Amino acid sequence: MRWYVIAIFAYVFAALESSVFTPGLLAFKIYRAAAQPDLLLVTAVFVALTVERWEEAFIAGWCLGLVEDLLSGARLGVTATGLGLVAAGIYVLRSGLEYGHPLVQAVLVFLAVLAVRPAQQLILYHLSGSSNGLALALEQGAVDATYTALVAPVVLWLLAKTANRRGTLSGRPG
Repeated sequence: MRWYVIAIFAYVFAALESSVFTPGLLAFKIYRAAAQPDLLLVTAVFVALTVERWEEAFIAGWCLGLVEDLLSGARLGVTATGLGLVAAGIYVLRSGLEYGHPLVQAVLVFLAVLAVRPAQQLILYHLSGSSNGLALALEQGAVDATYTALVAPVVLWLLAKTANRRGTLSGRPG
């Protein structure tokens, strides 16, 4: 694992999320939700699929979530905790997955976004005193999960070619 490449991609993906994937450009408005891909979460999934120990997956996921918290202006630690736990969970589950297949990657990322985004939205709604509820949080999570799953195989391929010493995402981790 080339950690400096992960840091560079995290910086680039954070810039893309806050500038290009905004409503009016590459974010789509579907009913009440604005679909935006979570490229930092895809990076956390990549790290979880390629590192040697679960602690590395958790720490990398937490750091990527912290970057997302800092850029979004949300409460610090909400996304960081979610991404850290999801990355550690993917690390634990990866031995039973054929994660080299793009469809498996898309489903894995879809489920990861569904695990993080609705919980994140509900916490932020509660802390801000908003009247938005579970329905909007689930809608936003499903829309974001679908968009992120569509771009995930391309992003994971790009990360595998540049950040992984083997240049692939299939086979044994390392």
